[in-house]
Amino acid sequence: MRAHGVRRFACVSSSATVPHADPEGGFIFERMVQPFVTGVIGRTLYEDMRRMETLVQGSDVDWVIVRPSGLFDTPAVTDYRVAESHIQGHFTSRADLADVLLRQPTDDRFLHKALAVATVSEHPSMLKLIWKEGITKRT
Repeated sequence: MRAHGVRRFACVSSSATVPHADPEGGFIFERMVQPFVTGVIGRTLYEDMRRMETLVQGSDVDWVIVRPSGLFDTPAVTDYRVAESHIQGHFTSRADLADVLLRQPTDDRFLHKALAVATVSEHPSMLKLIWKEGITKRT
């Protein structure tokens, strides 16, 4: 990046890299589902994301770490919210995530910060999301 004069860097991590208590998550999600996904199924993935965040935060570029929640598809950008570090919400539309990323080259609000993004206009069920993303997408 230095060799080419690139100063701004945005990367995608996950809201689960730094879990927060979510009153809407419920006991099963908070105590069983999320720990199983981050500590068993995706253990190395989440370890890699945490290492990536540490490296990015220690860099000398203007960085933003974007932390979406469970990704799902929508045909277009929807109504979404952003906040520093954490936001209530279990899901992020891929279109919303792309919109957030495309804004980062000119948006200075979250420089040197983690940015949480969550879709608020649509709420897929956890079971449908796991089925569609984890089982039927295998090709």
